[in-house]
Amino acid sequence: MRRLLIAIVLVVAACGQATTIDEYFMDIESAAQDFDAATEPLTAGVDLDSDLAALAENVDPNDPEQVAQFFEDATDLAKTQTDIILSEAEVAAAAFVARLAGIDPPNAVADEHATTVQRGEALVEEIPRTRASLDAAQTLDDFADALAASPIGRLSEEFSASCRDLQAIADGEGIAVDLGCG
Repeated sequence: MRRLLIAIVLVVAACGQATTIDEYFMDIESAAQDFDAATEPLTAGVDLDSDLAALAENVDPNDPEQVAQFFEDATDLAKTQTDIILSEAEVAAAAFVARLAGIDPPNAVADEHATTVQRGEALVEEIPRTRASLDAAQTLDDFADALAASPIGRLSEEFSASCRDLQAIADGEGIAVDLGCG
């Protein structure tokens, strides 16, 4: 009899702790809003094109030394600005993905949730590799090549696609949330 009572208590307790689909999506929305708030300032005030144009203003295109110095300075500027953004984005993305991983999804979205977390983890794991590749660039061409070779764009799109899948489920369930999928 005592075992039966313990089993009933455990079942009732487990039922009370189950995350409803509404609670799940509210948790995801809250995490997404916190991520957006953390990453919004990352690119505020950063305009590489304008900064490069400002560098070029005083360069005499007929002076090979000035042109060479411009390209060296432009490479350093691109690397520095990108590294700052990626460094801070890495911290915010890691916190966001860890928060997602800590959410216990209801069975109705368990597979989609697992895929989203997996894709987020892959993106976070790639950021330091991309930063290292960009840091190794010696020229703007090297920088552009390293950026083009990085899987960050693809991984980011896959993560966003998973988010859109979750948003579609929420919409289909009539749950009014905005997951902020990119």
